[in-house]
Amino acid sequence: MSLAQGQFESQMKLPMHLPALEDTLQAGARLAMTLTDGAIVGLDGPMGAGKTSFVRGLAMALGVPSHAVASPTFTLVMEHALKDGRVLRHVDAWRLPGADALEELGWFEWAGASRTLTIVEWAGKIDAALGGDTLRLHLDYDEGSGRLLSLASGEMP
Repeated sequence: MSLAQGQFESQMKLPMHLPALEDTLQAGARLAMTLTDGAIVGLDGPMGAGKTSFVRGLAMALGVPSHAVASPTFTLVMEHALKDGRVLRHVDAWRLPGADALEELGWFEWAGASRTLTIVEWAGKIDAALGGDTLRLHLDYDEGSGRLLSLASGEMP
């Protein structure tokens, strides 16, 4: 279990119902406060489940303006310089054919590196490149309304 996972679990009871967008943003912000240098977070869930909104909340808590956080589906990686000198890399693996494609993005140079935080949407697409310390989360539609945030483990579809 990663340090971030342990701290996140102690702060939040998972699975967690997120009835509104604001709740998804707040959940991301709470995770941001637990991340240490080199942390990698993998997010999975269906289209529209709130992955980018979760990342937006996380990034905003770290000082990134809301408008700067969008799904990097076509750019694959968005880098955000943080005021404390660290870099937040927001990766969208949806369009990647697999973990082998990460080399072209420089993944093996910066993922898990000091002064870097990495968050990956559609993490299951690059499961082979994610280490055992990766915090794996799953966002899905909740039966009634809103979303459901839970811990995920192993390969995701």
